[in-house]
Amino acid sequence: MGPNRTNPAVLAPIVHSEAVATVALERAPTVAEAEALRVMLPPPKALIPPGPRPFRRVRSARAAEPHVSTPATPSQNLPPEHGPMNFNPPATMKVGDSITVDVAIRRPGTGNYDLLPADNDARLKYGLQGTGPMQGVDVLVADNMNVTLRSGVTGAFNVVPLDAQVKTLQVGGHAEWHWTVTALLPGQQELILHSQRVPHDANGRLLPPEDDGSRPAMISVTVLPPSQWILAKAEELLKEFWKAIAGAIGSAIAAIIAYWWKKKTGGAAAGPSD
Repeated sequence: MGPNRTNPAVLAPIVHSEAVATVALERAPTVAEAEALRVMLPPPKALIPPGPRPFRRVRSARAAEPHVSTPATPSQNLPPEHGPMNFNPPATMKVGDSITVDVAIRRPGTGNYDLLPADNDARLKYGLQGTGPMQGVDVLVADNMNVTLRSGVTGAFNVVPLDAQVKTLQVGGHAEWHWTVTALLPGQQELILHSQRVPHDANGRLLPPEDDGSRPAMISVTVLPPSQWILAKAEELLKEFWKAIAGAIGSAIAAIIAYWWKKKTGGAAAGPSD
């Protein structure tokens, strides 16, 4: 009995083998010949029944990666521009004292500039209200500056910033920074003042500050215990007003001598009468 040609699973190999045999023999093969060829020939590809094809996922086009700006180098947006940084904290403090340390950076642009500002400008224009000697150092300046103040020895001072550390510095202008500093340890102490330029990327976003050659400024402060501080203040007053004090003491001594002499001579002249 011949194969069941209504079954696709049986029909596929037989049709395949018969087609091959027809080409080779130039006639239709017998059932036995087709069966023999079916065993010898490799199996044909499976027939795909008609109907909708299975769903095939199509990979979407790769999304464009976001543009990441690379940091600009100092040579691109930080030209070697200089300006003065000024400060005038007191040279002597007492343990427990709290003071305000003021710092100002000027950006003169091109041309020469004075390292130290005039006294009136220091207080009224640049906000330098300290009582110590005016100090100044030359620093690199840019559109944005970062200035920090910290204790040289851990625990010697408590330093609290009163405003933002990063500030805008325009050409021809200045920027100010302020801290509250409390002396905690006696002895010869130091405050470390550090200025840094702040670069930006191609989109104008600020990048971390750069250490590009500006050295920290060391501020020396003598911190005294309360007892030594009183003696030191008395010595300062004596040095400042010694002429007035000496004049007052001399006048007092002269007045005492004059009074004594008057009493003495007046008593002798008014001696006993007859």
